Amino acid sequence: MEKINGISFEDWAAASAHIAHGTPFEEVLKILGIEEPVWEDTNKKWGEKMADLGAKDMSIMVKYGEIFQNPKVGKFANTDSAPSIDNDDDNTDNDCNNSDIKKLMREANSLQHSPTQAVVIYKKAIKLMDEADDDDYDYDNLYAHYFVMKSEQQQTGEEHVKQAVHYAEKCLEILEPDISAGNIWHYTEEGQFQEEVIRVASNTVAWNMMKDTNDNEKLEEALGIIDLGIDFADDNMPPEYYLYMFDTKVRILLKMKETHEAYCVVYTALDIDPHFSDFDDIKNTPEYNNWLNSDEFKQWLSEMEEDDDDDDWDW
Repeated sequence: MEKINGISFEDWAAASAHIAHGTPFEEVLKILGIEEPVWEDTNKKWGEKMADLGAKDMSIMVKYGEIFQNPKVGKFANTDSAPSIDNDDDNTDNDCNNSDIKKLMREANSLQHSPTQAVVIYKKAIKLMDEADDDDYDYDNLYAHYFVMKSEQQQTGEEHVKQAVHYAEKCLEILEPDISAGNIWHYTEEGQFQEEVIRVASNTVAWNMMKDTNDNEKLEEALGIIDLGIDFADDNMPPEYYLYMFDTKVRILLKMKETHEAYCVVYTALDIDPHFSDFDDIKNTPEYNNWLNSDEFKQWLSEMEEDDDDDDWDW
């Protein structure tokens, strides 16, 4: 593979791991034989290149993860010590303070072009914030959980699915007091971020609950969770911000044998966006088209039109 500013992929990945896990920055630069501006340019360009290559072939992401966990490669092969790669089960010094957390959050935010790398740092910050148990960290804690959840969703494998669901549940747990108190303020930047987290997290939890059960009680619970996400959407948003939740709701309702209710949601979604492709497997079926011609559908549509004074669907 080509080099960028004389730095190979392996050396860049190893250097990133060392920086992320506490090796003094000056020492890393000395091993690479470069100055800070060269590192900044190299780090940016390798991050962009890895994202481009990873979209076509995940093997480079796997390789990056391997080096990140064991960075004694290339110019770092003969270093005296490798950085300590912590995970969620490692012990963390209880004497954490604001500067530790803020430093980790800044570090993780700067590494978002390399999600595998950023996730490790966000998890460290989450552990410190959990131990601090301080409301001052609520936003940072939510942001860190949300980033990890989204990153896990991009990976394949059952363990990543479990991690995505875990962090989605934690997002909803963090926001529960504000949701219950009605303190999600839509017209603020923070409120809109909170709403986005609620939508994505609710969908993640509900979808995976639906996949893993045929128990009607569990499906009812999943339905309540996805309805929570839908409550924080409105049709002033671009459809891609919320219609994916309609798909999850439909699949839950169909598993519950609530076909009429499911088809009502399909019709509503297609009324909002006729090209919404998630329902391509439903909209051309005889069952759905027979429903469109049924008295049950006509009665429901009439009731909807009577109740719909402002042309917004009652979801």
